[in-house]
Amino acid sequence: MKNSGLKPNLVTFNALIDACGKGGADFKRVSIIFDEMLSNGVQPDRITYNSLLAVCSGARLWETAMSLFSEMVYKEIDEDIYTYNALLDVACNGGHIDVAFEIMFEMHTKNILPNEVTYSTILCGCAKVERLDRALSLFNEMKFAGIKLDRVSYNTYLLFMLALTGVRRL
Repeated sequence: MKNSGLKPNLVTFNALIDACGKGGADFKRVSIIFDEMLSNGVQPDRITYNSLLAVCSGARLWETAMSLFSEMVYKEIDEDIYTYNALLDVACNGGHIDVAFEIMFEMHTKNILPNEVTYSTILCGCAKVERLDRALSLFNEMKFAGIKLDRVSYNTYLLFMLALTGVRRL
């Protein structure tokens, strides 16, 4: 693009950051693209931050994710379900299950309703830190909220039930 005299815009940078994240590029590479975006005067939007948070999740960069989320809030960029699900994924991948529940509570205060991805993410987080008590209350909350269990939720639920019954291996 640059060699052709074309200047990348927000859509271009968002596509690059998202592709890098989905392709498994490390956060350092994505940071270079983000810095170039800013130096070109292109302002990030919710899609930019959601993609950056997703990269943080894969790399387990909890502090970086929190910094990006704070920056997003400071810039008054509205969060959405994807923002929160990505942030929850980073928290749960890092074993921060109590923080994940706080994030989920914050979602409610911003009228962003958790979905099956939200619940599945936190259920997996509970499994990682062996918090059966939190998982069981979350399953009940899902039922009460009318959230259907997806494949990840069912698998996690089965693992918890096996653990409760004392079965260690199938």
